[in-house]
Amino acid sequence: MSHNNNSNIRRFTFLTLGLMSLAATVQATENGAPTTSFGVYDFGAGILPPSTPVGTLGMRVAFYSTNVQKDRHGRSLDNNFSLDVLSIGVAYFRMTAYRILGARYGYSVAVPFFQMDASFRVQTPGGPLDLKADPFRMADISVSPLILQWDLSPNLFVNAQMQIQTPTGDYDKNRPISPGLNH
Repeated sequence: MSHNNNSNIRRFTFLTLGLMSLAATVQATENGAPTTSFGVYDFGAGILPPSTPVGTLGMRVAFYSTNVQKDRHGRSLDNNFSLDVLSIGVAYFRMTAYRILGARYGYSVAVPFFQMDASFRVQTPGGPLDLKADPFRMADISVSPLILQWDLSPNLFVNAQMQIQTPTGDYDKNRPISPGLNH
């Protein structure tokens, strides 16, 4: 009987460690581009809107730019890489007076639009190939069905969110960069 328990514990431990190691290896983004709208949840560190019967509507405009793309070893690639992203995000939050684990419960949705301007050079046997794209389209919508906000003191706030990234953004497999990820 004790042997079966030890065997089950070992099996469970190896399965858990195996699943955790798989999750740790998936950390890439497509063409190094951002995949979520910048800062639409930025009311301050850990701060969310107050509880209201109608919710809060917010808008955030942010800009991201890079001219370096790196390989898996952290070395810069010589590919004339350039990426500029203008993110315009509209978000709706509804924080309630209902409490779970001592925290206020809420939910939200964010709809981002990306103006992306990307260009880079790919070396081929037939010579360099210059690729460019500049779409202005809707990106993937973020839905947070569970937000928990703890107000620990007048100046200390903590929140936890479960966020679902929905594949609703524009995607074109023939374009070097797309606002949506298609997965």
